[in-house]
Formats: sequence, structure tokens, C-alpha cells
Amino acid sequence: FAYFCLYIYKKRIIIMLLRLTMQNFLSFYNQTEFDMFPNPKRERFRNHIYDLKVPLLKMAAIYGANGAGKTNLVKALQFLKKFTTKTDFFRFVEFDDYRFQLKNGNDEPFSLKVEFYEKNYFIYEVDIGKSVSEKLWISGLGEQEDVLIFERFGYEIKGDCVPNVESSKMLLKKNPYASVLALNEQFPILDHELIKDVYNWFKTTLVTVSINSRIDRLIELLDSNPKMLEFSSLFMKDLDISDKLTISRYEFKDWLNTKRGKIYRNDFAHGGMGDMKNYSVSAHSNRRNEFYLVRKKEEEYVQEFLFDQLGVDGYKKGMDIDSQSDGTVRLLTLLPLIYEIINMQKVVVIDEVENSMHPNLVYKLLEYFGRSPSKGQLVFTTHLTKLMDQQNLSRLDELWIVSKDSGNSTMRSLNDFKIHNTINIENGYLDGRYGGIPKIKQLEAV
Repeated sequence: FAYFCLYIYKKRIIIMLLRLTMQNFLSFYNQTEFDMFPNPKRERFRNHIYDLKVPLLKMAAIYGANGAGKTNLVKALQFLKKFTTKTDFFRFVEFDDYRFQLKNGNDEPFSLKVEFYEKNYFIYEVDIGKSVSEKLWISGLGEQEDVLIFERFGYEIKGDCVPNVESSKMLLKKNPYASVLALNEQFPILDHELIKDVYNWFKTTLVTVSINSRIDRLIELLDSNPKMLEFSSLFMKDLDISDKLTISRYEFKDWLNTKRGKIYRNDFAHGGMGDMKNYSVSAHSNRRNEFYLVRKKEEEYVQEFLFDQLGVDGYKKGMDIDSQSDGTVRLLTLLPLIYEIINMQKVVVIDEVENSMHPNLVYKLLEYFGRSPSKGQLVFTTHLTKLMDQQNLSRLDELWIVSKDSGNSTMRSLNDFKIHNTINIENGYLDGRYGGIPKIKQLEAV
């Protein structure tokens, strides 16, 4: 096994989400588990499975009616990401708001537990009520006993990796609602060689995308990665959205005379950022990356996206991002993430993947991802039943349904149903055979 892990690490690093368990969190009152485990008996789309020590799916889609709780799964992973990486996260949220609200007198802690792989298999659990409890294990994957790395109850902390228990207690008393993993980045609480890998999974590997998410420095990101820019440009050309995506560059003084520069001229009346020697500013409007302003080594310039688009009689013009549809802007946000899943070991979780985009476009994007060799995972919520295509796109074990009863959300994989591989899942879902559809009463005009 050690040789196998070393081989994977050197030849093809793959970083994964195994499962997530929620209890008393938002709409998930009863303990609910979501996992990325394939059914080995299902032979279709074998290329959607990573054959590791524990076989795992590369993709999963989550369906359900509006308000069923799909987004709350995304919020659970967002919560874990922020809690474990930001020491002051608790200052900007009310933890009580994350507790299930539709039960009288509910003051029980809420619990989140995630199992993942980053060079090793780990299990991390947090329970938050009147105090915070955390535990971290090296997972035995059900074959061996899990190995505890540390456990924390309030400001009490135990574990062989805690070199100074008393100092750690004092720190936790000052920061009772901060995660040990986040605090450890500032103060040496944990002395264990694997802690950095755990923190890295939450900080860097796990990426969550809400409906209105944007990549703050998208222009900088694509400019610094020509292959990612080329990938995005070719994809947009194949989808007949833009003949070519480029990044234009202007000297700052020249940019002030452009259409967009004139709009911002008053904001930069004294020349960029004044006397600051090095700086960068990324400007946004209506979820669009308007421009990227940079000064370094006495050089000051501005970058913008340009979409080369074809017109009448072969005429071609570079159009700015304001001329693009919301769907194009959303796609421009998602394409770098797809590139990173394929090439850079990311676990990307997207809420409403189809937001503002045509069903056929989303279908082709996921079809491309499904057949591409990759190193990460994609999990998304959706209402697009077109994606329930078990003949051409999806495996049954990749499809999950969220339903709600008495305010409590439950999740179930379509793999749990006895569904023949020739059945039209889309029709069955819309007919209500698997749950997770709106309960619409007779509508009457007032």
C-alpha cells in the first residue's frame, strides 16, 4: 500500500472528497450522509471512476425542488472551509443560525464530518453548540481502526501531537470559537507532519462556488496561466460564443482615454494609486471582471478581457466584457475551475451549475469533463433534468435527490433504487418516482 500511494503521488496526484455527514445543520436535522463511492456493479462510464485504494467518483449531481436543501450541502462545505482556515470566522457569523430551526427548543449542537484524501486519508469532525468540539483522524477506511491525531473539547485539547497542552489551553480560552486548524497557522499548537496537508485540503483543494460567485482576480489568473487562457478560449470558440478570448493591455495613461478609462478617470485623477510603488487593483461590476490595474517597477498598466466576435461579412471585433451575456460571464468563471479539476487536483463544489447558461451548453461542458483524464472532483447542484442521461452522460451512483419533509432535508442516491440501465431517468424523476420534485397545488388566479 505504501508503494501504491507513493506511485500515485509521483505519477498522478489525485485529491478527493470521500463523504460528508451533516446533522442538525441548516435543513438537515437527522444525520445525513453524502458520498462519492461508486457502485462496482455498474459498468457504464468506467472512466468516471478513480481506481484508488478506495474507488471514487469524479462527479456527482444533486437534484431537488426549490427549498429542498441542495444549497445547504454546498453551505456545509463552505462552512468547513471557512471555519478551518479563518481564525476570525466566528466574528462574522452567528453559529446559532446554522442550527436546524424548525424544532421547538432545539439547542443541540450541529455536527459536520468530512472524510477526504490529501496524500493520506483523513476524517475531520466539528460539533458546535455552546462550545466547540473538533477531532481529526487518519482514516482506516473501515478496514483498520482510525488513528486519532487530536481532539478538542472547548479549550481542552488532547493528542500526542500537542507539544504544550497548557499554552494551547490558554490560546483556546482566548479564541473559544476558532478552529484549532486555523489557529495552528498562526501559533504552533499541533506538531504533526500531516497537519499541513489537512489544512491545505480545506484552504486550497476545496473550492466552493455559489450562484453569484466570482473569481476576484480572474484576469490576473488567466494572464499568468497561458494554458488555462487557451483552454477557456478554445472552449468558448467550440461553443460558438467567442472566436477568441484575449487579454488586452494598455499603458495606464492611454487607458484613461478609452471608453472604460473615461468612466474611472475621476477615480484616478491623481494617477493610479499615487505614490505607492507596487500595487494591484481588480475592479468588478455586476459580477464582471471589469479591469485589472497593476503597478510594479515604475510600470503602470491596465488589462481587460476582449472577446473576438464575428459579424456581418466576416467582420471581427474585440468586444469588452460588458457586452457579454450573464451566461458567458458565468461560463468564464467556471472554465478555469474545470481546468483546475482536470489538471490541478481540485475538489470543486458548484451551486446551480446551469445558472444563466443554456442546457445544451452545460451538457457539453459536463460531457467533456466526464471523458477527460482528470485529478479532482466536481460536485454540483442542478435543476437540469437533461443531465439525467444514463445512456450518454451520467451514472446512477452520480445522481442524488434531496427531499424535504416537515422542514427536514434527506438525501438519497439513485443508486439506491432498482433502475434498469435502459430506463429514462429524467421522465421517472419528473413523474415523482424518486422524490425531490415540487409539490405544486392547483394554482388559481386571484
